[in-house]
Amino acid sequence: MNINRLIFTIEDCLNTLSRFSVASSFVEYCDLRTVIGLDRQDRERRPWLNSPYIAATKRGEYLSVFEVSGAFREMDEASDQTGPGSLESLITSMSDSLNTAYKNSGHKISFVFERDPDMGKEEIEDMVAPQKRSLANTGIQLQDVVDEKVTTLSPWLVRERCWLAIWSGPDLISNSDRTAHDELVRRLAERVPKARFAQSPWQWT
Repeated sequence: MNINRLIFTIEDCLNTLSRFSVASSFVEYCDLRTVIGLDRQDRERRPWLNSPYIAATKRGEYLSVFEVSGAFREMDEASDQTGPGSLESLITSMSDSLNTAYKNSGHKISFVFERDPDMGKEEIEDMVAPQKRSLANTGIQLQDVVDEKVTTLSPWLVRERCWLAIWSGPDLISNSDRTAHDELVRRLAERVPKARFAQSPWQWT
């Protein structure tokens, strides 16, 4: 049996099964379509990046996701509502920064909160990883103390993370740039071979 025919048969079965399980095909279930690879400007300005950080959606939007690690200090509940250190002042400062960077229409911003009680042990292991490296470098035999800390604290820890998702729509592109891009896509599409289940690289670039 031809291997391509076998692969197509398996994919057809999975696609049919997905229509009954999630009321849509696997491709349509996710709004993301592909990622934008790192270019020369990324490598020059952000040499520490090893993987792409921009995704493309079905509607042609660019999506970037940032992890919000937290604040440098705790909120002062007793301070004035508009004073430094209050939640309102933090929101105002963040709003001013975002309004400056995303002043043009075409952007969407959302916050995603993650809470996973099952990942508490992994979270504490990440926190004590520097201690384990220091013990290994110095040769101090205190590994069992650190392991005991992980075992003791794991049932009481919950992983909580916050993500900032930013969409940039096609409306931000000028008409001249869009016309030049469409012409480039047309030339690329003429040379791309047909692929049944492959991505459409010219559709979401």
